[in-house]
Amino acid sequence: MSFVAAVCDDLVIRLYNVEMQRIVRRFPGHKTKITDIAFSEDGRWLVSASTDKTVKVWDIPSSRLIDWFQGEFSFLFFFFSKS
Repeated sequence: MSFVAAVCDDLVIRLYNVEMQRIVRRFPGHKTKITDIAFSEDGRWLVSASTDKTVKVWDIPSSRLIDWFQGEFSFLFFFFSKS
């Protein structure tokens, strides 16, 4: 399956199934502008950063927030490490 994640003005991340051409998951939770999103290498997680000073880790199969942390400053972007 191929997915596309989109950040919307209502602060909800939507996951689209490309083949089905429809929204299959929604990830609400940030309080301010979402600045970056990325899929984990195995495609199981979606990670998002926001100007609310949080990074959130979402489990795609269950649509649940599985972890988050708050920093001292707003996060603008991030990268996954292979290790």
